[in-house]
Order: sequence, then C-alpha cells, then structure tokens
Amino acid sequence: MQVVVCSLYCGTREVSIFPGSENLYSPRLSPDGKHLAAVTAGNKTLLIFDFQTQKWTNWVSEPGLIDLPTWSRNGQYIYYLNPSTAGYQRVKVGQTRSELVLDLKDLRGLWSGVTPDGAALFLRDVSVGEIYSLEVELP
Repeated sequence: MQVVVCSLYCGTREVSIFPGSENLYSPRLSPDGKHLAAVTAGNKTLLIFDFQTQKWTNWVSEPGLIDLPTWSRNGQYIYYLNPSTAGYQRVKVGQTRSELVLDLKDLRGLWSGVTPDGAALFLRDVSVGEIYSLEVELP
C-alpha cells in the first residue's frame, strides 16, 4: 500500500506516490495544510508528515488499533477509535502519547468523526450484529 497523491488541485493532473508512504494508508491532510497523517498496515502506528521539514515521524503507537483518524478543526489533534480498547482517543501534534477522550466499552460497531464545531460524532452500525428473516408470499 502507498499513499497516492493526485495533483489535480495543482492543475498538473498527474498522479504520483507520496514520498516515504510505502505500507501506509488512510491519509488525512490537516486543515491548515501543514501535516499529513497516515496509518501503518496493521493499524498500530499513526505517522505524521511535516511539509516544512519534508519528513515522516512515528506519531503514536497503540497496543490496540488506530481506526478512522480525523483531524480536529484547528489541526491540533487527531481523534480516532481504538476498537481493541473500546476507547475514543486523541493525540496532539508534537506529542507522542494519546489520551482517552471517551470510554466506549459498551458500544460496538461505531464510526467516528468530528463535527465542524469540534464535537465528537458517532454513528452506530447495528445492522452487522442483527439477523432478519423475511417471508414473502408472491402471487
């Protein structure tokens, strides 16, 4: 896997591989355009690319998983689900330890995001855990 950067925004219409992005996926550009975050294969480590220094850095590693990373509106944090620990975590740019924002131990099948005003947003998908049977009599 590699992070593919499409230069349509620059007007070149070229597609290229982002430098150093081998085995990374789920790229997320910070709102201020200063950083790019991506997750390693296996969902264990979140990396951050600093456009000023042109370097990737291991940002945070989790004993569980890093899922659905989302930047805060101000670009200071990335929020993500850790399904292994049932936590909604965040990590600040410049720090290497995440903090628990919300314990979700009793909820499964969640998708997460951040609203424009900075509130946490969760969507619970209960369809994967329920089985329905339908009997139809057709003429």
